[in-house]
Amino acid sequence: MRKDFRRALTRSERGLVKNGGGAVNFIDAIKICFTKYADFNGCASRPEFWWWFLFTVVASLALQAVSYNLSGAFSIATFLPSVAVGARRLHDIDRNGWWQLLYFSAGYWLDCAHYLLGGGEQAESIWGLGVSACRPHR
Repeated sequence: MRKDFRRALTRSERGLVKNGGGAVNFIDAIKICFTKYADFNGCASRPEFWWWFLFTVVASLALQAVSYNLSGAFSIATFLPSVAVGARRLHDIDRNGWWQLLYFSAGYWLDCAHYLLGGGEQAESIWGLGVSACRPHR
């Protein structure tokens, strides 16, 4: 890996690259997704994506029990980070982030769900290395 990429990574991301893309815990996944709220480059591991998904669903349900307006505000606030982590997850499996548009096509959302559930590519792709060494897009 080139040294200039190492300096660009945060401390937690350097640990992931150094440890071979180890599993991300719940708190780290939330921090990463809020830190990279509009970063569509690079890749996201499967745990990072699914911990974020779980966070948004549980938080939305909890806020909806309190107030529909509060839940709506939370959904709007987490929309862009959700799209960004989805694009980075698709990059990890060597797909373009635009595949997320399949969510809006009747019946084709299963294809996109299949891609999001799949494992990362171990070989280098146009988006960078696979899940074993996530790093920013070149």
